[in-house]
Amino acid sequence: RTQPARRFYFHLARELGMTVRQLLASLDSREISEWHACFRLEAEEAKRATLDARASHGVKRMRARR
Repeated sequence: RTQPARRFYFHLARELGMTVRQLLASLDSREISEWHACFRLEAEEAKRATLDARASHGVKRMRARR
């Protein structure tokens, strides 16, 4: 089973168009941590947007039933 950090390295390397070896040679741990935080924030924002859209859709459906 792949460790979560190692899995993130592959994800980030793919996003940046490089190999994991190139990624680890060119970015320090602080920058990798910042990328990780950025991806987490984006994921949270996407999840929140999905939930907001579902809630909005539900409200519209309830209003239409009146």
